[in-house]
Amino acid sequence: MIDTAYDTAAGDIEFLIYLNNDDPALEEYKDTIDKKHYTVGPNRSTCYSWNLMAEQAKFDFIFLAGDDIQFKTKHWDTLMTKEFHRYPDKILMAIPYDGKQKNKPEELLSATEPTLLGDYAFSSPHFL
Repeated sequence: MIDTAYDTAAGDIEFLIYLNNDDPALEEYKDTIDKKHYTVGPNRSTCYSWNLMAEQAKFDFIFLAGDDIQFKTKHWDTLMTKEFHRYPDKILMAIPYDGKQKNKPEELLSATEPTLLGDYAFSSPHFL
Protein backbone atom coordinates (compact mmCIF):
# COMPACT_ATOMS: atom_id res chain seq x y z
CA MET A 1 0.00 0.00 0.00
CA ILE A 2 2.70 2.49 0.97
CA ASP A 3 4.72 1.89 -2.20
CA THR A 4 1.70 2.30 -4.49
CA ALA A 5 0.65 5.51 -2.72
CA TYR A 6 4.10 7.07 -3.07
CA ASP A 7 4.53 5.82 -6.66
CA THR A 8 1.29 7.43 -7.84
CA ALA A 9 1.19 10.62 -5.75
CA ALA A 10 2.11 13.96 -7.31
CA GLY A 11 3.05 15.74 -4.08
CA ASP A 12 4.07 15.15 -0.49
CA ILE A 13 2.19 12.56 1.52
CA GLU A 14 2.88 10.93 4.88
CA PHE A 15 1.94 7.65 6.52
CA LEU A 16 1.14 7.39 10.21
CA ILE A 17 0.59 3.85 11.44
CA TYR A 18 -0.57 2.76 14.88
CA LEU A 19 0.88 -0.57 16.03
CA ASN A 20 -0.49 -2.45 19.03
CA ASN A 21 2.24 -3.25 21.54
CA ASP A 22 0.77 -6.74 22.11
CA ASP A 23 0.73 -7.73 18.43
CA PRO A 24 2.72 -10.96 17.91
CA ALA A 25 4.13 -9.53 14.66
CA LEU A 26 5.11 -6.17 16.21
CA GLU A 27 8.86 -6.58 15.72
CA GLU A 28 8.35 -7.69 12.12
CA TYR A 29 6.21 -4.60 11.45
CA LYS A 30 8.80 -2.34 13.07
CA ASP A 31 11.54 -3.84 10.91
CA THR A 32 9.45 -3.27 7.77
CA ILE A 33 8.17 0.25 8.47
CA ASP A 34 10.39 3.31 8.82
CA LYS A 35 10.39 4.59 12.45
CA LYS A 36 9.01 8.00 11.43
CA HIS A 37 5.81 6.31 10.18
CA TYR A 38 4.62 4.44 13.25
CA THR A 39 3.53 4.83 16.85
CA VAL A 40 3.40 1.87 19.24
CA GLY A 41 0.81 1.82 22.00
CA PRO A 42 -1.70 -0.28 23.89
CA ASN A 43 -4.34 -2.26 22.05
CA ARG A 44 -7.19 0.26 21.88
CA SER A 45 -10.12 0.79 19.55
CA THR A 46 -9.63 1.57 15.87
CA CYS A 47 -11.23 4.97 16.43
CA TYR A 48 -8.70 5.72 19.17
CA SER A 49 -5.76 4.97 16.88
CA TRP A 50 -7.29 6.95 13.99
CA ASN A 51 -7.82 9.98 16.22
CA LEU A 52 -4.31 9.74 17.66
CA MET A 53 -2.78 9.57 14.19
CA ALA A 54 -4.99 12.45 12.97
CA GLU A 55 -3.68 14.64 15.80
CA GLN A 56 -0.13 13.97 14.59
CA ALA A 57 -0.85 14.57 10.89
CA LYS A 58 0.87 17.53 9.25
CA PHE A 59 -1.42 17.75 6.20
CA ASP A 60 -5.05 18.89 5.92
CA PHE A 61 -6.53 15.78 4.32
CA ILE A 62 -6.55 12.47 6.15
CA PHE A 63 -7.02 9.10 4.51
CA LEU A 64 -7.95 6.21 6.82
CA ALA A 65 -7.16 2.86 5.33
CA GLY A 66 -6.27 -0.72 5.95
CA ASP A 67 -3.15 -2.30 4.48
CA ASP A 68 -5.03 -4.23 1.82
CA ILE A 69 -5.49 -1.45 -0.74
CA GLN A 70 -3.38 -0.22 -3.63
CA PHE A 71 -3.30 3.22 -5.22
CA LYS A 72 -3.54 2.94 -9.00
CA THR A 73 -4.76 6.39 -10.04
CA LYS A 74 -1.88 8.62 -11.14
CA HIS A 75 -1.78 11.85 -9.08
CA TRP A 76 -4.61 10.67 -6.85
CA ASP A 77 -3.58 13.20 -4.23
CA THR A 78 -3.95 16.12 -6.65
CA LEU A 79 -7.35 14.86 -7.82
CA MET A 80 -8.60 14.53 -4.25
CA THR A 81 -7.27 17.95 -3.22
CA LYS A 82 -8.97 19.52 -6.23
CA GLU A 83 -12.24 17.80 -5.30
CA PHE A 84 -12.10 19.08 -1.71
CA HIS A 85 -11.53 22.64 -2.88
CA ARG A 86 -14.82 22.50 -4.81
CA TYR A 87 -16.61 22.87 -1.45
CA PRO A 88 -16.34 26.19 0.43
CA ASP A 89 -16.52 24.54 3.87
CA LYS A 90 -13.93 21.87 2.87
CA ILE A 91 -16.14 19.19 4.41
CA LEU A 92 -16.41 16.09 2.28
CA MET A 93 -16.01 12.37 2.71
CA ALA A 94 -14.56 10.62 -0.32
CA ILE A 95 -14.48 6.87 -0.78
CA PRO A 96 -12.05 5.25 -3.23
CA TYR A 97 -13.77 2.80 -5.53
CA ASP A 98 -12.14 -0.39 -6.79
CA GLY A 99 -14.77 -1.32 -9.37
CA LYS A 100 -15.55 -4.59 -7.60
CA GLN A 101 -18.62 -3.48 -5.63
CA LYS A 102 -21.61 -5.71 -6.27
CA ASN A 103 -24.70 -3.94 -7.57
CA LYS A 104 -22.65 -0.89 -8.46
CA PRO A 105 -24.59 2.20 -9.52
CA GLU A 106 -24.75 3.07 -13.20
CA GLU A 107 -22.68 6.25 -12.60
CA LEU A 108 -19.62 4.16 -11.75
CA LEU A 109 -19.63 1.79 -14.67
CA SER A 110 -17.60 4.14 -16.88
CA ALA A 111 -16.63 6.98 -14.52
CA THR A 112 -13.15 8.43 -15.10
CA GLU A 113 -13.56 11.48 -12.85
CA PRO A 114 -14.60 11.77 -9.19
CA THR A 115 -18.29 10.95 -8.99
CA LEU A 116 -20.70 12.10 -6.29
CA LEU A 117 -23.26 9.45 -5.48
CA GLY A 118 -25.34 10.88 -2.66
CA ASP A 119 -26.71 8.27 -0.29
CA TYR A 120 -25.46 5.16 -2.07
CA ALA A 121 -24.35 2.52 0.46
CA PHE A 122 -20.69 1.55 0.10
CA SER A 123 -19.03 -1.32 1.89
CA SER A 124 -15.55 0.24 1.90
CA PRO A 125 -13.93 0.98 5.28
CA HIS A 126 -11.42 3.29 3.59
CA PHE A 127 -12.26 6.96 3.31
CA LEU A 128 -10.72 10.40 2.96
